[in-house]
Amino acid sequence: EVAQFVYLLMNNPKIRGVIDTVCRKGVLILGRFTAERKVVLDSLRTELRSRGFVPMLFDFEKPSERDVTETVRTLAGLSRFVIADITNPKSSPLELQATIPDLMIPFVPIIAKDEHPFSMFSDLRRKYHWVLDPLEYRSVEELIRVIEPAIIRPALEMHAQLLAKRAEGLKIRSADDF
Repeated sequence: EVAQFVYLLMNNPKIRGVIDTVCRKGVLILGRFTAERKVVLDSLRTELRSRGFVPMLFDFEKPSERDVTETVRTLAGLSRFVIADITNPKSSPLELQATIPDLMIPFVPIIAKDEHPFSMFSDLRRKYHWVLDPLEYRSVEELIRVIEPAIIRPALEMHAQLLAKRAEGLKIRSADDF
């Protein structure tokens, strides 16, 4: 697998298309891996896969060449959007702080009903418009039922806005105008 990937990088002039394809379909899912939370994350992964996305759930052993933060940043950079379960977080605050400021991609926070976001989450939401308002849910079933209108559609709409912003040319002001 590694050899194929390296060969692709070295000998394929169409690597941009491959990266674009990965970035169009990839969705990083962040959250805690306790038994209760893992059910939510796995359900999201299954539902996203059934809708043609390539969900990435960082529930594997970290690579030996990168630390956890670097790995999360790499996976987020290959994603069309990120879903972050911020219910009773442990590492999510650091993961979000390590990715949101540098990656202009939609972040969709979700949180279990009657829970509260970590105290500094509002700072991230206020400073970076690509962080959507948290989606509160009562059950896994309810979350999956609203995945299209409440998660996927808003994330794709924000993605389109970000692409439009990237496509804008540089505007140069003239001192003559003042």
